[in-house]
Amino acid sequence: MRLLGFLSRDWSAGRWPGLLVAGVLGLVLLMAGLQACRLPGQGGGDQLAQVKARGYLRVGTLYTIKPFGYLDDTGRPVGFDIDLIKAISQRLLGQSSHVEFVETHVPNRVSALNSKQVDFILGVVVITPSRMARMEFTQAYHHAPLRLVVRKDSLYKTAADLTGKPVGFLLGGTSDTALHRHHPGYKLSGFKNVPTEYHALLDGRLQAFGVPEGVGYGLMARSCQIRLLPDAIEAQRYGVAFRKDPATDTLRQAVNTIIAELEADGTLKALREKWLQEPSPDRCTSS
Repeated sequence: MRLLGFLSRDWSAGRWPGLLVAGVLGLVLLMAGLQACRLPGQGGGDQLAQVKARGYLRVGTLYTIKPFGYLDDTGRPVGFDIDLIKAISQRLLGQSSHVEFVETHVPNRVSALNSKQVDFILGVVVITPSRMARMEFTQAYHHAPLRLVVRKDSLYKTAADLTGKPVGFLLGGTSDTALHRHHPGYKLSGFKNVPTEYHALLDGRLQAFGVPEGVGYGLMARSCQIRLLPDAIEAQRYGVAFRKDPATDTLRQAVNTIIAELEADGTLKALREKWLQEPSPDRCTSS
């Protein structure tokens, strides 16, 4: 009864309309605050406009996948993907150097996107249906098969010869699903990166491991102890990956357009010739 009397006196005094307006304004401010504090990956403005206002790209890439992305003797990132990122920066921002390279690893790529550590990932990301459910992709900028690396002195001639043998795959990579799908008879083991797979092959823990063709060429260019089997385990397409968020659409579309231009004007062809050619068989004649 006391509460009803209090409310009645406030209404009679004309205070209720003011209280209602104040309450509505408070609710509006609360919703605006919640909108500003949205979690990463839930939107938050046009990403292309944000990149241009910032003045540089933040791009996630790999530093252990030669010749796509690795560190040279001075600690500088180089490789096919690195040159492609610089070409995108040149077209988008007017300078190839307007890039912050962020080292990512295969298992944490999606989290790096969703937490907004990077604007996109460009680093041997193969487009697959399962990845398309978690990330958005541009058109493919490179096509190449998955192949098997074996020791040069081994007797294996085809992928079928390795049935029942220990074969490695990259954890979180497409070689995992591809080898399990196409060669379930292998004794498969996962490794964190390509260098550890390579050393496991040389010390006898593995008889082979799966890699993108270009990665196999890069290994062969540095080592006369290995070779690639001729089989194409699975055709693969590499794309630029973005987080699933409408805010990324404008930047993704801009990068997609740039990739098409780089393909049309021969830039991508020149990068493939520079970085992804099969090493000459004569390289090891003196060993």
